[in-house]
Amino acid sequence: ITPITSNPDLTPTEKYYDKNTSLSTIQDDCKDGVIIYVSGSGPSPKCDAHYKAAMQYSNTVIVEKGFCGNHTNYGAMYLGILECVARITKPVNVYIIAPVFSGGNKNSNLKKSIIHYLVKNGCSVTTVYYHGGADRLKSYIDFCSQHCPVNSVHENPIIIKGGDN
Repeated sequence: ITPITSNPDLTPTEKYYDKNTSLSTIQDDCKDGVIIYVSGSGPSPKCDAHYKAAMQYSNTVIVEKGFCGNHTNYGAMYLGILECVARITKPVNVYIIAPVFSGGNKNSNLKKSIIHYLVKNGCSVTTVYYHGGADRLKSYIDFCSQHCPVNSVHENPIIIKGGDN
């Protein structure tokens, strides 16, 4: 992915949900495309920064996890998104669900580069802000990873719902 600095044509559609919204409701609103769920954590004395992401389309779920050194939690989330985005091979609607999208200048170019890559490849992008939903996202990604090996494709329609556990 080629870094870019700015392009006003790359503003994604945005949706906002609060913590009172179930993850199943958000899934229903995003069912016409690929859904990327992401969570990230900055470095701590116990471990490096890391991300967890799940990508869902049709009856397929892919889980990605990784460590990423000294990145902030935002940087870790964007790297998780990047892992999923790299698997998208055709134009689709892409919904990226995260508790926040921010990270200041250091990560804004990475965010723009991801969106640029998707738009350049014919995808529409919607960022879904799930305020207060971090724990539900983490739980859902963990639920998915329990049912399919990390970094592999797993077809299981049972995983498609159940994110409100």
